[in-house]
Amino acid sequence: MTPSKYFFLCIASRFGYLRKSVRLADATNEALLLKEAETFLGAAIWRHAESVQDLSMEYWNLRKFTNERETLSKEILNLQGKFNATYQEPSAGQESITESLQELTNERKKALHHLNNLILERERIIAKAHDVRRNYDGLKIKQDVLQKEGDNLAEIQNTSARITEIRNEFEALKQAREMIAQDIATANARIQEMDTWIGDRKKSGKSASDVASEFIGDANQQISARQAQLNSLNTQIRQLHGDIGHYISLNYPSDTKCKKIGEDYRGLIEVMAALRISIQFNWKLADRR
Repeated sequence: MTPSKYFFLCIASRFGYLRKSVRLADATNEALLLKEAETFLGAAIWRHAESVQDLSMEYWNLRKFTNERETLSKEILNLQGKFNATYQEPSAGQESITESLQELTNERKKALHHLNNLILERERIIAKAHDVRRNYDGLKIKQDVLQKEGDNLAEIQNTSARITEIRNEFEALKQAREMIAQDIATANARIQEMDTWIGDRKKSGKSASDVASEFIGDANQQISARQAQLNSLNTQIRQLHGDIGHYISLNYPSDTKCKKIGEDYRGLIEVMAALRISIQFNWKLADRR
């Protein structure tokens, strides 16, 4: 939304022409576009951000996570190659694996997939709790300042009420984390139990095909575990890309280092600045400041 359109809509709202739902929808869609743009920008320029002191933690975490991701990707490719080669070997003797053992192996794969989803959900809850805690700390500082100034009772009361809401939200997240931790423990125990069953059924008289089948199961287990780690790393890397893109785009006009780093993406940064203005306009028109 341009300033001229905002001015026009402000006038129109005085005559009863106000579509809050449209403004809120526009603000939400623009916020999503802005987030994607920040992530894209951060992914493109983060390797040049080492000199920015405020981005030191994000930069070095990205260095670490990127190296770990490269190592995991190579391990997965290596395991998949061995898996495919063994699976295609006639001596693998897939026909010799009993139906019950195959069903148990399939059940284990599903259980491992469920465990991976639980781990990702736990990480999402932890990240959300971190954001809530930051908001809480900021409001506590605001409350202390207002109480010392003592001249805005209504704002002090509003801040105290918001602090209570955030504290309750944090407690709910804590309980959710504890519940999902129990689910993860249960899922791990179930997988270990199935591993024992599978191991016991393979102990009696291993033929060449039995050995190959065992290798395939182990390789698949290792691939799944590394894939879960890779998914987690990609989530963290994407978040850090967004943080760097957000910082650089905000400080591009005033910080010489940010300007140098983002110069090749000046057009994108200008679009991001326009999106931020448009989002603010839409929120104001919807009376949601």
